[in-house]
Amino acid sequence: MIDWVTAYLPCENIDPLKLQDGSWCEISQAGNVIKQVMKPLRLGGSHSSSLAVSYWIRDGQPQIRVSGNFVKWLQGHNLFGTSDLVPLIYAVGLKLCKILELSPTPHNLQAWQTGDIWLTRIDCTEMWKLKSQGDVLGWLNSAQFQARSRHGSPIMTGGTLYFGKHSRRWTMKFYGKLEEITKKGHKLPYSIDDYDKLLEFAESMLRAELTLRSPELGKLELNTASCWKASTPKHFLWNISTDWI
Repeated sequence: MIDWVTAYLPCENIDPLKLQDGSWCEISQAGNVIKQVMKPLRLGGSHSSSLAVSYWIRDGQPQIRVSGNFVKWLQGHNLFGTSDLVPLIYAVGLKLCKILELSPTPHNLQAWQTGDIWLTRIDCTEMWKLKSQGDVLGWLNSAQFQARSRHGSPIMTGGTLYFGKHSRRWTMKFYGKLEEITKKGHKLPYSIDDYDKLLEFAESMLRAELTLRSPELGKLELNTASCWKASTPKHFLWNISTDWI
């Protein structure tokens, strides 16, 4: 499944002020502005999720930089979703158009539909149903001391097991999904449809997430959305990560 995405959607005739929420300024002792950086606009989606949206120029063309959990923004949770990246980005783009009253050209919309979109981060995920929540915790504890990757031994932080936690290229992590959606900052919203059923679904689920950042995406030739098929997330999560770990 696709989880977090950072993508650049070409969009002409756009007002940059629509995509910023104030600015950060660096001011000298004399009171002069040394540097000014526009703050991304944070757009709330379904329930408590949000996306960071900002104006960007790439190769001389205006673009919308969108970063966040696309699936969670659309449906309120990321317990399950889609592995088909291009339609996911297109759905998010259309919703942004309605919220921000954007008017992309037909050429822009075609680029969104065909995946002519630059990527700098993609998270690929899988989940496995174990016998109990205790088995999930036991697996994480065992892997903490027995598993290794090219980065060396993993790091356990707050119940999440990381391989390559601070890597600029890729990070692999494992955690219990039920624990994640019941702790502060990640809680499943009580107002979401079928709340109890979603909690039951997450029980004793072990979650794996592979984060591919810009240098690794370039190396793998996966830095444009059109390169991704529905089978790509699982392929790299399984084949590459099993070589790493």
